This record gives sequence, structure tokens and C-alpha cells, in this order.
Amino acid sequence: MSKMNKDELERIFYAQLETIESRGCPPKIIKHFLKMKEQVIEQASNLIPSEIDVPFCPVIPCFYGDCIVPGCISVDFLATMIRKRKIVGNKLFDVAGVNYFHSSEKITDNIQTPNRPYYIIGIRYNNRINTEKKEGLILKEVISLCCQSLTDQFQGLLAASSRYEEHKVPVVHTDYDDDNYLGLGIVLGSFTIGNYGLPSCLMRLF
Repeated sequence: MSKMNKDELERIFYAQLETIESRGCPPKIIKHFLKMKEQVIEQASNLIPSEIDVPFCPVIPCFYGDCIVPGCISVDFLATMIRKRKIVGNKLFDVAGVNYFHSSEKITDNIQTPNRPYYIIGIRYNNRINTEKKEGLILKEVISLCCQSLTDQFQGLLAASSRYEEHKVPVVHTDYDDDNYLGLGIVLGSFTIGNYGLPSCLMRLF
């Protein structure tokens, strides 16, 4: 099977950084991503195009709540880097108006990641079959993915490896109600509610 072309991967690499730079990503974070270029392209060049939707994505470090972490941005600001035509993403309530996203302090991640920029490699938008190789994304990874590309296949993407309180799942709304909702929300703990994608990655490159 044919693998990813390195020239095309390099084009994607720079295009992704241009996107987040134009939306306010701090220069120090961009510089960190640039240092990872060779590693990222080398890992992604081993991927089989038919088995993934996105070869890689830069994950912008962010913090939840008011506890500022040096070198990171707030999850609220990260959400504003999601764009769809003229619409800017926001920290929103869920679409039913019942389960409110009161405070990002209530978000927890089930996967430990560093408070610095890193990449996720080998991304699928909707992986509902649990395998040993694929792992659900945490919230900052889903937001970072949505900063790069929005799929109209789903009304939102679930952060399957994060939780809001204990039993609610953070979601990034991407195509709901004529795009009036674009940004963060929460759903109850079932992954079958609504038309939500369940993105995953093959690996994380720190």
C-alpha cells in the first residue's frame, strides 16, 4: 500500500501553523511546533492514507478554569480559534440549554499530556470501534483539530477521553442549527446521543 508523500506532508505542516498563527496562537508555541517538523513528518510518512482522515495536528497547550499555567492559553481563548466562514467559536452551553458549561474547572482529562505543544498523529474523525491502536482524544486535542478542519459529517466531535464533572462528555459543536452553535458544549455520558463523531489518534508525539 502507498504511504504519505513527504512533500505533501510538509505542505500540510506549514499550512496548519499558518492557520493557528493567523488566529492568535502565541509565537513561542509556533516556534515549538516548528522544532518538531522532522519528527512529525517522519512519523506521518509511515501512515496509509486510506486508513486516516488527517495525518497529524498540532495540539495547542491550554488550561481549564482560572488556574493559569505558564506557556499555555485558556481553553476559552483556544475555542475562539475555531472558525467557520465568519463565525467564531465560543465557550457555549449544550444545544438543549439544559446542561450548562458553567466552568472549565470541572473538566478533567483521562489521559496525561504535557503542558507544552505536541502533535497527535494518524487521526480518524469517527472511530467507534475500540482497538488497541486507537485512542479517543481529550478536549484540547479536539479543539485543536477543529481549528484546522471542520467536517460537515457530524454536528460535533466528542472529546471521549475527557469529562465534564463525572458523567458528561465535552463536545465541540461544528455543524448544528445552521451553525448558530460553534464551540464548546457538553452532552451526557452516552456516545450515541446525536450525530457526534468520536475522533481518535494512533499516537501522540511529545
